[in-house]
Amino acid sequence: MNRRDLRILKLNTTIATSDDTTFIAYNDSAVSDFSNNSVIPVSLFNAVKLESGAFIEDITRPSLEAFDLDLNRGTLTLSFDDVMDIQSLRPTQIQLLSYPNDTLFSYTLQGGYYEAVSPDLWDDYNVTFYLEFDDLNAIKILTELATEPDNTYISITRDVMDDIYRQKSQPVLPSNALKVQTFTPDTKPPELLNYTLDIDSGLLSLTFSEAVLPSSLIIDGITIASSQNQSQSYSYTFSRPPFIPDNETGIVVLNITLDLVDNAGLQSMTGLALTPNDTFLSIKNGSILDMNGNWLVPIGFEDGLIAVEVIEDTTNPRLDSFELNLNDNYLLLSFTEAVDPSTLNLSSILIYNSSNSTLRREEQTLSPLSRVTTLDNSAVLRISLTSGDEDDLKQFLRPIANSMNDTFLSMAYGGVYDYVRLPLDSSSEDIIQVKIYYEGE
Repeated sequence: MNRRDLRILKLNTTIATSDDTTFIAYNDSAVSDFSNNSVIPVSLFNAVKLESGAFIEDITRPSLEAFDLDLNRGTLTLSFDDVMDIQSLRPTQIQLLSYPNDTLFSYTLQGGYYEAVSPDLWDDYNVTFYLEFDDLNAIKILTELATEPDNTYISITRDVMDDIYRQKSQPVLPSNALKVQTFTPDTKPPELLNYTLDIDSGLLSLTFSEAVLPSSLIIDGITIASSQNQSQSYSYTFSRPPFIPDNETGIVVLNITLDLVDNAGLQSMTGLALTPNDTFLSIKNGSILDMNGNWLVPIGFEDGLIAVEVIEDTTNPRLDSFELNLNDNYLLLSFTEAVDPSTLNLSSILIYNSSNSTLRREEQTLSPLSRVTTLDNSAVLRISLTSGDEDDLKQFLRPIANSMNDTFLSMAYGGVYDYVRLPLDSSSEDIIQVKIYYEGE
């Protein structure tokens, strides 16, 4: 009896379940003797009943004979030697290994599902089901597991699945793990599904269709535009290396902390990245790889992906530190975010000899003629001191700016603005000591 016939027979619960439900009928072509004489037929109406005690029920536990893994479709196929009950499938009883008895590169499934099909196709020798999204990515992240047939093995417990008579499977122990029969590697390129942009914290969160390799990101392949019409939109292409979590094992949601320069560049563009409706992302081919070396599907300018969410900048900039160089005659102001140099009010800056108001004897303002420069929308402003500023600070025996110990600075509220016109947040108590000091000659 072939497997097709046996499957049909086992699935029919009204026949061949005991002596009393087992009869046989046949036509004259069923068999012939050695003289080529046909057997005398037995009609359905005269079917012969099985002799009492001659029926032997199926008590043999099913065995896994082979399995296939398709990483493109995300499917696992189990091939048994008996008709299985697909509704009894328990994927959590399946472990994939890179070789028999491996404990370093192995993974136990957390779930799985099968497509809804007609009931007559449910139970079969071969059972194909889909891996859960998290399971599929976890397997891809383990770069020594399931990348080729030679590192793709399976073990199962007795509870993985029952046959249609509710008999448990024969286990396949890790020590005797079964090698994959048909292996389809991951050749499908990843896709960018959605993203959010948090201008306030400088965070770009990219969600992909599968795990990607963070270290392969090429940031200058990403452009943010105000529309999908290249000729009628503002746009900004990232150019500075961002901070990316040190994660070589792959990740689906990649959180990128933008460099201050790039974050400021976005803010400095009128009508760009204020709401999702003016935030469209395009990404070039060759911008990031998945865990199997497939490049991301590019998104062209005209197909720019609209942001799921854009969080505007609501945080006021603050003065973080400063450097005074009396050799080259400049003052460097470092802020917590990029600021617009054209908004700097030089009269808001005071230099003190002490942060203690009772000990403070000297203070120095800067000339309004001092030249202010910055590089690439950065959070650092360079103030070139005038000769008058230089002379005042270098006066002999004046107890100010002679060393790090008597060099302090404060800025008034609103002394400078960021690119969304949020004023500097400071108070009379925000007096900080110089971080780097170069004494004048």
